[in-house]
Amino acid sequence: MVKILTTHVGSLPGPPGFDPVAPDDATLRTAVDWVVAEQRAAGLDVINEGELTKQGNTKVVKLSTATVAYNAGTPANPDVVYNTLATPVGGQY
Repeated sequence: MVKILTTHVGSLPGPPGFDPVAPDDATLRTAVDWVVAEQRAAGLDVINEGELTKQGNTKVVKLSTATVAYNAGTPANPDVVYNTLATPVGGQY
């Protein structure tokens, strides 16, 4: 029997009470952990962060060189904002 890998496309809601407008690092990390755990519990094979790491028009993208980069669009908010990406040892992004 052939297994068909399952995933989803698009954004996912964060945990109850999550405010996606301007989360701090700890809140965003907790929300991403929650979204990943929900996808695992649902049995998805290809897991992602549910687009919670987007800020304004900026997207985190995976390059063919197995690295990640920010793809900045026209900023909705000109303030400087910093993010930290973390992948568990042996994990995939």
